[in-house]
This record gives sequence, structure tokens and C-alpha cells, in this order.
Amino acid sequence: MKIVVCLKPAVVASEFACEATTGAPIRPERVQISEVDEAALQTALDLKKSHNGSQITVLCIADRAAESLLRHTLHAGADHAIKLDVQHGDNIPFDTSAAAKIAAAAIREIKPDLVICGARSPDHGSGFFPYALAAAMDYPVVAGAVSLTLEQNRLTTVRKLAQGWRENYRLDLPAVLAVEADIVQPTHVAVMGRSYREAVGRTVETWPLDKLGMETCPDSLEQEIELSMPRPRRKTAARSKGGSSRNRLKRMKGGSDKSETLEGPPEQLAVEFLQRIRQWQQ
Repeated sequence: MKIVVCLKPAVVASEFACEATTGAPIRPERVQISEVDEAALQTALDLKKSHNGSQITVLCIADRAAESLLRHTLHAGADHAIKLDVQHGDNIPFDTSAAAKIAAAAIREIKPDLVICGARSPDHGSGFFPYALAAAMDYPVVAGAVSLTLEQNRLTTVRKLAQGWRENYRLDLPAVLAVEADIVQPTHVAVMGRSYREAVGRTVETWPLDKLGMETCPDSLEQEIELSMPRPRRKTAARSKGGSSRNRLKRMKGGSDKSETLEGPPEQLAVEFLQRIRQWQQ
């Protein structure tokens, strides 16, 4: 069985920034493998252990900054790591739909049985890539997977929904599976461990656009409608119709929020007070 893992170099959260005028993400100086992509890779590695003869290929659209991440996937147990070189000058497309088309062109060359990716990236987090990739490949897709079983070329998976709900899916391969970070616990890659030693002679491949049958990056399906800075909301509080907290507390105890002043000699005021108390007790 051939498995492809789509990896996106994630921006370090503290360094994520956008252009003030265009809103375009600023090219990061450092990248890392996100938790959800680590889970996608570990899911593929677990399937490889349970299905003899399986091969894992990791795809990544990035520049030289991501080569160390791809070497990490080889040390973890991946058989091939491919960097899709779509760089023009200093610009790398951040557009999700364009990235999905480029990845689909590479996947057609590999012809895998299963494509695994993260449900969403930690920087943009739109969750659009798995669906765009499946549409470009004409594959069925399940996003938000938290468990899976694979038997006789048929995939059974559980999808995570809001408020603790779950959906069960069964689909034939080939397919696209977008996993959540909690689907599996990634294992630590020990230095000079078995998988590490086996990857010593492997190198990261680079595929240019012409190898994918493409001359230029595909056009984007996304259009910028409007860009504006967030406006601070005015902090206002609605005035309570019940009056002050003191008066509301009085009414809860059976009192009144109205005040009245009594004047007169002490004997007369004492009689008036007793009459008021008897009225309150009735």
C-alpha cells in the first residue's frame, strides 16, 4: 500500500504576522512541524507497521527552510520525502487552493492508496486544504478523523464533531483523510535508533513544476473582497431595570426600594413603627 502524507511547515506562533496593507502572511524565518502534522505522520507509520510492504511518501511545498523537517520524517520512518519547488524569486504561494492543485499534480505521479494530512494548520487554520485536495484528485474525503481501521482496501473512520458528537464513515480507497492531533500519540525518534539509522543514506528529493507538468503556479480561486483593521468595540453595559443592587436585595427580602422619613415625638414614632412592623408581618 502506498501512503502519501502532506506536510505543511507551520509558522512559529509567536512569529506569525501579516502585511498591514495587503493582509498577506509575511514569510517566516523559522518553521516547524505542527502537532497535527506529527499526528498525520504517526498515523501513516502505524499503518505501515500493520500492513507489510507499505511505503510512505511525504510531500511538502516549501523552500530550503523545510528540508530539516523533511529529513526528520525520513528519520521517523518515511520512505521518501519530496519537496515541491514552486518558488519564484523570494515568493512562495500561501494560497490554499493553489497549493492543493500543486500537491494533487504530485500525488497523481505517485498514485497512492491513501492520502493523509492534518485537519487544519495552526497558523491559518481554515481547514480548506483537505477538501480542495480531494476535489482536485476526485477522491472521497473525511476531515476531523480521530480513529481509523483499514481492512481489505476499505477505510473505516470516526469523525469528530462539536459538543462531543461523532460520525462513522466507511469508504473505499483511494481517499483523503484529514486527522485531528489527538488521533494518535507521536513517538519519539531516538538518535541512532533503527528508523534513524535506516534513513542515513536517504535524501530529500526536489520536484520542480515542470516535473509535475506545470509551467507556472495555478491560478487562485480565492479573491480578496475587503481588508480592514479590527475596530475596538465600545464597552457599554445596559442599565438594570431593577434599580441598584441594594434595592434588589431589599425586594428579595420582602422590603421596598422606596424611602420615607417619619417625624414627630418619640412616643408617636414608636407607635408608628409598631404599626408598620405589624403590617409587614401580615
